[in-house]
Amino acid sequence: MRINYLSDFKIREKSSEVDTTIPFTFTYKSGGIELIAEFNGTDYTNCERLDDGDLMVPFDGIGFTKIGNLYVKREYFLDDEAFADGICHLVTVQDTGIEFVAGETDCCDVDLIVCPNYQKGDPFLFEDFTPEQIQSFKQPAEDAAALANAAVDAMLSNLISLEIRDDLNLYFKTPDTYDGLEFDITNGNLIAII
Repeated sequence: MRINYLSDFKIREKSSEVDTTIPFTFTYKSGGIELIAEFNGTDYTNCERLDDGDLMVPFDGIGFTKIGNLYVKREYFLDDEAFADGICHLVTVQDTGIEFVAGETDCCDVDLIVCPNYQKGDPFLFEDFTPEQIQSFKQPAEDAAALANAAVDAMLSNLISLEIRDDLNLYFKTPDTYDGLEFDITNGNLIAII
């Protein structure tokens, strides 16, 4: 959307997914000139909440001095006791899609879709997982346990004898396929003695 940098215009922040009744500060900026629209929980400044929940931000006599893009920094202040100050500060920055030009203006009314807002919900509990999700979490551990059990079973099936020597270590003698190779368990580690 191209707008002459000296023109007045309005931005309608579409808020179908956002509650514009929570405190916020929207800072629109281009080339060092800015307009701040905000709601402190009681009063709206430089903006108006419409009946449908959208936010109307008029740019009346701002007179941006440079040609370029208009950006908006949206800051939301959400009550959430999980944070030290009791407030979750949610910030997004984006290009509005408005380009200030020296030439002709395309339109004076611009609709923007506001980013979905963080809303603190109910805690997610283990009971909220589906049986399929629980199984997908357990599967890697079950697979690893099966492999470890198979490795231990294979090792134990190949043992011929166990022997404790004077050094109080446990030694295994293996079958002919490992002729003469001995194993030592020290501090829970299986060590091959060559």
